Amino acid sequence: MEASFAKAKRIRALRTSTALKTKLASLEAAANNTGGRLLETILLIREEIECKAEERRAEEEKRHRGEVAAQEARYLADKAEAQERRREEKLER
Repeated sequence: MEASFAKAKRIRALRTSTALKTKLASLEAAANNTGGRLLETILLIREEIECKAEERRAEEEKRHRGEVAAQEARYLADKAEAQERRREEKLER
């Protein structure tokens, strides 16, 4: 009777051990898959951030060019106005 109890106990321990090993293997596989997906997500977010930054830089450069063009236009308008005033002042004398 003791031999069969010990044998049954060994078999139960072996089954439990096998089940735990299987569960551990599946958990390790899931962790590896999650890590891969996490890395993929991080890279995707990084690419998206870089794209948005490039768009912001392009928009800022476009805005800067617009400001420079507006300053140049104001300068030329002021210069033309000053020349016109000087010309009128000469005519008044």
